[in-house]
Parts: sequence; C-alpha cells; structure tokens
Amino acid sequence: MDHAALSRICAGQKRVALAVSGGSDSLALLTYVSHWAKSTGTDLSIYTVDHQLRPESAAEAAQVGAISAAMGWSHQTLIWTAPQKSQAA
Repeated sequence: MDHAALSRICAGQKRVALAVSGGSDSLALLTYVSHWAKSTGTDLSIYTVDHQLRPESAAEAAQVGAISAAMGWSHQTLIWTAPQKSQAA
C-alpha cells in the first residue's frame, strides 16, 4: 500500500481524526488509514455521526465503534440532536 499521499497530507500530525459513516466506502477508508497510522505511529480517533434519520443509524454507529476498537482505535458517536424528518430535508 502506498501511503505517500496520506503522509504528505498529514505531515507533522501526531493525531488524526477520521469520520466514518459505516458504509462500505468509509470502512475501506478506515482500513487504509488505520494501516497508515500504525505504520507511522500516528494516533487515530474515529468519529461517527448518528443522524437519527433512520432507525438503523444507532446500530451502524455502534458497529463502527466495534470495528474501530478491534483495530485498536478510539471511537466516539456524535448525536445529531436536531434531525430533520427525512434525509432529503
């Protein structure tokens, strides 16, 4: 895996925050960034926004938390306290 671009973007950072929704693309990004962070000694903090727009959103955020913990990273779910009635809104 070539981590050069990520290393340039995050040059000098000892801690990086990553937003992960729980979809396949963001979980792939989490895997990639996790490998990079471990190889560079960078601390990684994972965040998920529970938008409360779908009944599954809390479970999806919890799943990201479990995956993050299994990878050795901290995770925090941020609750959107003023959700709209639909994603379109």
